[in-house]
Amino acid sequence: MNAYAGQSGQAFTSSRRVAAISISETFWGYIIRKGGSAAQRASLGEVFATMATMMFGVAAYCQWLLPGTIYSIEVLPFKIAGTVVFFVLAFLNYSIARKGLMYETQIDQKNRVVRTARRNRQGISSVLNVHRFEDIGSVYIRRSHSAFIADQLYVNFDGRARPLLVASGPKADLEPLLGRMIADLAPQAAARNTQRAVNISDRPARSPFATA
Repeated sequence: MNAYAGQSGQAFTSSRRVAAISISETFWGYIIRKGGSAAQRASLGEVFATMATMMFGVAAYCQWLLPGTIYSIEVLPFKIAGTVVFFVLAFLNYSIARKGLMYETQIDQKNRVVRTARRNRQGISSVLNVHRFEDIGSVYIRRSHSAFIADQLYVNFDGRARPLLVASGPKADLEPLLGRMIADLAPQAAARNTQRAVNISDRPARSPFATA
């Protein structure tokens, strides 16, 4: 399932550093993805994947043209095995190049769903998973106790064993996004969330939409 997003970019910015989170507005909602140079790195990775696809494809074909082995029955099993391996590697790299390396979370307020997707450098997204607003259990920030691990913003869904990681970064970048998501998603799930307690951290939370 592919989708084109016609949006204008907007990011939570800081006066001293590049924002860790980028927000793109669309006619149906907004898209959350990594900020900074993440898009450039993902595009570069797609270029390498495209080159690897061509390289493995050529290797799968050229081994059949090696001098002295064209009519050799002894090496035929090795050629077949090599062809299969090269084609598998070519397909894996083609899949990366086609779907892209930029992962994102799409908050679709029009259809009341949260989608996870991958986007390529042509701007085409491939949807991975879709969750309804009604299935949202909580939205929260998990604080990191390590200087090497950033804080993380999660959405927890009913029936899902693991919460969905939406974004990671400094507190200054995550808290504005948390406030916006609470305002957008909390009214949709309020009827269900008020009927039960949601455990979102090591300590009890007063609301299912909170900071852990």
